[in-house]
Amino acid sequence: MNNLEVIKLSKVALANALKTNRFWQKTGNIPFTKSKAEWLLRNERMEDDDICSILIYDTGILISYILMIPDIVKYNETNHKVFFSLRWWVADKFKDSVIPTYTRSLSFQEVNNKVFIKFVGKDVQHFYKKQPFKELFPRKRYLILFKIDSKILVNKVKALYVFKPILKTIDWASLRYTTFINRLKIKKHKSISYEYLNYIDVNSWNFIQKFCNDDLIPKTQQYLNWQLCNNQYVQTQKKTKVNSYCLAFSMSSHIYNLSFLIKKEGNTIGFTSVLIRSKEYIVRYFLCDDSNFKYCANAIMESFLNSGSSMMQTENEKLGAFIKKRYLNIHTNETGLYALTHNDLGIDFQGLSLKEHDAHYV
Repeated sequence: MNNLEVIKLSKVALANALKTNRFWQKTGNIPFTKSKAEWLLRNERMEDDDICSILIYDTGILISYILMIPDIVKYNETNHKVFFSLRWWVADKFKDSVIPTYTRSLSFQEVNNKVFIKFVGKDVQHFYKKQPFKELFPRKRYLILFKIDSKILVNKVKALYVFKPILKTIDWASLRYTTFINRLKIKKHKSISYEYLNYIDVNSWNFIQKFCNDDLIPKTQQYLNWQLCNNQYVQTQKKTKVNSYCLAFSMSSHIYNLSFLIKKEGNTIGFTSVLIRSKEYIVRYFLCDDSNFKYCANAIMESFLNSGSSMMQTENEKLGAFIKKRYLNIHTNETGLYALTHNDLGIDFQGLSLKEHDAHYV
């Protein structure tokens, strides 16, 4: 580690990096795609000097990386600037060195400890327990599998590798079976229709807004259009040779955001937005009132089946419990989650809630 280069990436620096193609000239790991970088720059809540990433290179090779999204949270009718930490990556070779701690500590320092972490991985929990952070917003994530996943089986039982071709057939057959059964379980209503959206217009926003008035992160029509913009993703062909790997998970052979309104007799009763990435169906927004919940939950299940996905992820506990109980699935993993905020942030967040769509940027 004699040739380390530490880069503190502000909005201005990121814009200059795009102009010079600074991070995308070589093969290997890249912090984010150019499309994601352009999306970051369109964040109206990011100021010129705000740091959005810390990058450490060793002899020109990326070895450590942190991605942060500058945003605001509302507390006591006042907006407070925070930095949501999304990604903390370190190359395997350096995980037992000082690099991970140095990168993370530097990121805290550069944003004056105004750090908010929505997802805390098990492999880094020990680090944060030694830092001045407090746990809050306990919640549950549902990961619902609708097929037998041969990759998981092979990883757990290496001896099964020789049966991989057979297991792939079982994968396919199990998904076909659950899809067939679940299509029969969906209640069809002629009065229900969908309106698919590429852009949140005024009429759509008028419906969405009433569900977001008490959100921890204030929402506007412009904010949603930025958050859900499909231009941040890069879709590749499966057989195309891709020379780089995007550490921000925004490049795939099958990736896009799907948003639609759910209507009953022509009147809007729900809004949902999901990220479809490979075989993942990740719920970001699921908005409706209790009286229309079942209509909207069935609508999202129909959308899931039509997408060809095999796994649904949601932090909406009511939705997750409904899908798990009503529809045939192979396995449901319910994981307890919590968020972390730095003590220097000076907000206790008492009486507030962190919703599924808050800080859901991926």
